[in-house]
Amino acid sequence: TQQKEFCRAIKITEQNECNRYSVIVFLSDLLITQALSFPNFRVFPTQEGLEKNNTSLINKVLERITSWGVAFEYSEDASKRDKRQHPVCVALFPNLLANNEDEIVSYITKKIDLVSRVFSITRDSKPKLFAITIYNQTNRSANNLTVHGNYKGNLEGGELSGESGDQFIDIFSRAESNPFYNYLIKIYGEAVDEDHVDYAFVRHWAILETIAAKKNFNREQILRDSNGEAIRGSNGRPLRLKGAVNQIYYLLKIHGFDDSDRIWKDVNTWFTLRCAAAHYGAIDQYHLLSSPDRLHWGDLIFQSDAPDMEISRCIMSLKSIVKIVILRTINEVPVLTSDE
Repeated sequence: TQQKEFCRAIKITEQNECNRYSVIVFLSDLLITQALSFPNFRVFPTQEGLEKNNTSLINKVLERITSWGVAFEYSEDASKRDKRQHPVCVALFPNLLANNEDEIVSYITKKIDLVSRVFSITRDSKPKLFAITIYNQTNRSANNLTVHGNYKGNLEGGELSGESGDQFIDIFSRAESNPFYNYLIKIYGEAVDEDHVDYAFVRHWAILETIAAKKNFNREQILRDSNGEAIRGSNGRPLRLKGAVNQIYYLLKIHGFDDSDRIWKDVNTWFTLRCAAAHYGAIDQYHLLSSPDRLHWGDLIFQSDAPDMEISRCIMSLKSIVKIVILRTINEVPVLTSDE
């Protein structure tokens, strides 16, 4: 029955000895009016809302940086308004077998990430996980974990770390007056916010494709390396500026990235991982791609001695290059002359 399936124990550890847990996950910004049953867990409405009261913080900042003598009070009306705007629901996992709480949190966050994405389609709102309450049935203890998104930006300060006022104002002014630059910054912000490394390849690659498409390259132009030699395909014929890989390689080349071998390898690898994620949902599904070239570049990553390190290097290099190309595009830095 449905109740038996809901209560069935789910073992999420490889250890033989484990503890039995029940877990309640708190989600904000999702309004549901009835319980929704999934295999092994349920989502319930709470008729409650999350208060996002920043009044105390605002008062502290005003006191520190102004002489206005102003302080605000958090009214009951504001509290009710907050709760209406941030409805809360909970997900109950009644029976999990795990070795420790770290395993619980890892399992829960992955499960809830997918749940949130599905709700974004079915309810037009993506809920945010803000707390996990874990009850250890084995020793009858409980723990509550408050979940916050981690800061992913620059931890350094100063002009060399992106705090140049002149640079910021210049970029802001250009984006404000140019819809295309504004769009680039918007989609870059969405890419930066992407927590899933597989989908990060999709988002960052799309930015390079967008910039390359705007260039209207001559598709009949022969693709050349930094020494001026024609780059040839597996059939021995010179490649031309057709297709995403060739155009993005050329885009990077005219933006000053002149290590042909390194860039050619990176661009092909990024595209392979992007295609696997975009078409099959995960980068490790690259073997389902039909192109022999894609299989070759995927094998170089996943059959290496340290595939996780290679994937990390690939996404870091892609992010870095996308940022540089966006800034050069917005700042209208002259590109190198054509090969032809």
